Amino acid sequence: MVVALSGILLGASGAQAKAPPDGVQDCGMDAVCTQLTWQEAEQLPMALWSDSYEGAAPAAASPFYVLHWHWSADEQHMAYYVPGAGKVWHVWPTGITGWSDLSSNTTVLHAASAALQPFPVPKVVSVTVGGRPARDPQSYLRLFGRGFLTWPVQEIRWIRVKIVGDAPSPWTDPSSEVFVSRHGRFLSVDGTILKIPLQLAQRIRRGASLRG
Repeated sequence: MVVALSGILLGASGAQAKAPPDGVQDCGMDAVCTQLTWQEAEQLPMALWSDSYEGAAPAAASPFYVLHWHWSADEQHMAYYVPGAGKVWHVWPTGITGWSDLSSNTTVLHAASAALQPFPVPKVVSVTVGGRPARDPQSYLRLFGRGFLTWPVQEIRWIRVKIVGDAPSPWTDPSSEVFVSRHGRFLSVDGTILKIPLQLAQRIRRGASLRG
């Protein structure tokens, strides 16, 4: 029975097992990492493992770490951990991306990260809104961490906001998809729709600086 149970756990997906069998690797700058054991990983929120996507509002740009784990040799996973917000940005093997809220259950991750130097807020190289260059690219990190989740009843037409950074991050990763509504005050980040201040939406559409 014990052997059979072990086989089930080793072959389970994120939605089935409580934690990856080999734990989690928490990495910071200079390729320095801390390894969390399976027992420690079990204390982490299920939101980190679940492959049933539940969107959360994106975190404001701030220092972050990179988490790695796997359920099997050919099923590698990664996520960016933003301690200041208690959130992670997933990059699932399927290519789907999105934010998850870890609530306040981040004690284990906080302890594992204590000896690591976090990755800094990235430098934004360029921003385009509907294909047109925006002014003051670095200011476009300010569109994250704003607004609140909403579920519009009307169909929304979108304008693509492409943010390119000097290094991958939760806000500049090439996999991320950001859109602003053509009208009104909506922002879409990796499929999660947010209601943002109207003035902010207008400035994004114009490609104006978001400072101030």
